[in-house]
Amino acid sequence: MPPKTYSRLWIAIAVVLVSVATGAALMRVRDSGRPESGQSGRRPATATVKRQDFVRMVRLSGTVEAVESTTIATPRLAGPNSQSLVITKLIKANLTATLRHERIDPLYRSLAAAVQANVLQNVFELNGGLGPLAVQASRARAEDNLDDLPSVLKTFTHVTSVNASLPVGSLFHASKPSPWLPQVTWTLSSTHQFAKDVPTNSDFTETHAPDQVSDNQSVDAQWAIGKWKGGYRYNISDQDNRQLGREKADLGSLAHNVAAGYSPWSWADAGATWSFEGSKNRELLQKNATRRFGATLDLRPTRNLGMGAVFSRTWIRDYPLTSDAASDDLSLEVSENFRLLRGIAERPSGRVFIRYQRQASTTTPVIRALRQNSTSRDVWALNSGVSLNAF
Repeated sequence: MPPKTYSRLWIAIAVVLVSVATGAALMRVRDSGRPESGQSGRRPATATVKRQDFVRMVRLSGTVEAVESTTIATPRLAGPNSQSLVITKLIKANLTATLRHERIDPLYRSLAAAVQANVLQNVFELNGGLGPLAVQASRARAEDNLDDLPSVLKTFTHVTSVNASLPVGSLFHASKPSPWLPQVTWTLSSTHQFAKDVPTNSDFTETHAPDQVSDNQSVDAQWAIGKWKGGYRYNISDQDNRQLGREKADLGSLAHNVAAGYSPWSWADAGATWSFEGSKNRELLQKNATRRFGATLDLRPTRNLGMGAVFSRTWIRDYPLTSDAASDDLSLEVSENFRLLRGIAERPSGRVFIRYQRQASTTTPVIRALRQNSTSRDVWALNSGVSLNAF
């Protein structure tokens, strides 16, 4: 072939080889971007993260969005204005009811426990709570003389009691209640005891058959602020005597009590109380006023050594003024605990103590608003002893 023909042939072969190489390279790049057989076209949802040195830098850009969502409906109040009333807070509530029936036959005895024979008792109890408020209520009915012997007095006893407790601080600061807001407790107790009839063939009369209602209520507030503690208690009680011939023998009382305590260290406690109590006897048209101050000190310098002191002073006066009295009580005690076998257990152990007590009182009679000669009494005692605990 002429030289020009050979040159054209080599140029065509070179063009074909370059085209084939370029096509193979493109196919390889295309195949590398496709997923392997048996896999879906979706990228993996998870990736393994390892802690190592960075050898490459990857820069990503895009938008993050949720792939799943759940709609939560807020509870709403039913009613004509339901569109404007929305519940924003739910409060836990619970209620438990208990019914207890107990009957102990006449002349029944037991060595395992001390029981009262010839008694039938039914008790209904409710325990509940609404948020921080806790309430306990009970109603009990009891009767004796189950055989209904005509010569034995048969009595019935009905008791109603209610107790409610509320930490006031939790109403305003649920996460961290204020220590200046107290824990308030209200207690109510009512007891009615009466007889069915007068026993036959006995010296009982209708004036001997009991019929009395006793009511007692109290409100207690307690504070705990750091190392200080305080409390106030208000109590009122009433005794209504409905017994035939003693309808006016009723009693009533009212009491205030203030207490404070301070614990500067873990081994020392100090406290003081002040109380006032007024009572009234409606049958005798007489009133009594009692004031009392008390102080306590408790020291525990070591694990086994303990020292304590208790002092109280009481003033008593009646109206109309017929007498005026005052009394002092003082008690000092030092005790030491010891173990009988060292290096084994806490028990058997023992305690040795020495105690000093002193009581002093002064009574001044008043006749026609004139004070008479006072009568004093002073008694003191010194005691010591040892107690042992084997188990």
